[in-house]
Amino acid sequence: MVDYNKLEIAEAKHIGATAHPNSGRGTKKGDASYPGITIDFKFGEKSFTFSKDVWRKICADAYSNHQSPAINIVMGAQDEKKTRLWVIDNGLFQEMREAWMEKYEGNV
Repeated sequence: MVDYNKLEIAEAKHIGATAHPNSGRGTKKGDASYPGITIDFKFGEKSFTFSKDVWRKICADAYSNHQSPAINIVMGAQDEKKTRLWVIDNGLFQEMREAWMEKYEGNV
């Protein structure tokens, strides 16, 4: 059986985030975080089903942490190279876009 807690800790380390003890079941909600962002990891070998309920839960966890929500989807079998995707809200995307434009002075 897959130990998702170990996978979450490994993924948090892989992306440089701080893993939350007990996968967010304590006082710090979500699986991991960056400053200002609560991360929930989702794993699947070939697919992951995204729904409003999934998004609603990570939003609730992030807001309880006074942070923005993000989902990191990790797909691939245990012995395969992983495909990693992010789901973020429009507000966070706009902040990232503004930072990108400032960094590159619009030369994108």
